[in-house]
Amino acid sequence: MRIGKLDPEVLKNYIFPYLGAKRDEVLVRAKIGEDSSVLNFGGDLAVFSVDPITGAGENIGYLSVNVALNDVATNGALPVALMYSILLPPKIKEYEIHDIMKEINNAATLLNVEIIGGHTEVTDGVKFPILTAFAIGKVERERLVLSEGSKPNDAIIITKGAGIEGTAILASTFSDKLREEFGDTFVESAKRYIKKISVIKEALLVRDYVNAMHDATEGGVYGGIYELSYAAGLGFTIYEDEVPMSYETEKICSYFNINPYFLISSGTLIITTSEEDKVLEILEKNDIVAKKIGVMREDKERIVRRRGKSYPFIPQTQDELWKILERG
Repeated sequence: MRIGKLDPEVLKNYIFPYLGAKRDEVLVRAKIGEDSSVLNFGGDLAVFSVDPITGAGENIGYLSVNVALNDVATNGALPVALMYSILLPPKIKEYEIHDIMKEINNAATLLNVEIIGGHTEVTDGVKFPILTAFAIGKVERERLVLSEGSKPNDAIIITKGAGIEGTAILASTFSDKLREEFGDTFVESAKRYIKKISVIKEALLVRDYVNAMHDATEGGVYGGIYELSYAAGLGFTIYEDEVPMSYETEKICSYFNINPYFLISSGTLIITTSEEDKVLEILEKNDIVAKKIGVMREDKERIVRRRGKSYPFIPQTQDELWKILERG
């Protein structure tokens, strides 16, 4: 099978039929397009999400904290804690474990989140460290935001731009090649995109004015919009020419001949809202770059408008990052 997320049809046929007994405490169950589950124990709701970091070398600890916590924040929840499953290859050195844990600690401390437990082991079943972070958040019931919440005619707004996480990973992984092509200043600037991957601030700022939110992780901006539309049973029109993209992202994607709109992009918050002006006003006041790039459609048709012409949206099951890594 291809490296990357499983296709939605595979999930539907071979994963979702086998989810155990149903419990009354479970308010939001496993579903395609939902990155978190929600439990109701009385009082505030508990929001849970889990994410592995498998395709990154540098900054693996920092990424693991932010990517997992982003998911609970897109449900309108305040991140509270993390648990970890850490699988390490036999060749790893103790100082490397120390470096990973320092990264995790620093990122979690910055976000006021506690590491409350987990499991760590060395196994010959992995060639590189695999960090799986289990995020826990809390939210008042009336503030809970779900991926399935998009409404027809909702504006689709994104923050920051396309390909944020992918830009940072590619700049770190292929720094020598990119330095030869673009120089040291360019590469160092692209590597600093790692500091942009949290969406917690913007998600909590706008949660009261949105219908759905999603962090554009694997599959990028277009993959995230597709997942939101799938969850809500809607279509969409994307205005591709309106999608913000940085100079570094554009140049790196052109160099590797990959599609930036399907490049992993933690740090890009996708919002659908009936209160477009209010959301954009809040984000602008807080110095967060944001732009409307499309609209949700009731007729379920999925369209990309590019240079004045309309094209059918074609889902992509594999993130552009994996294509690069497979090519070496």
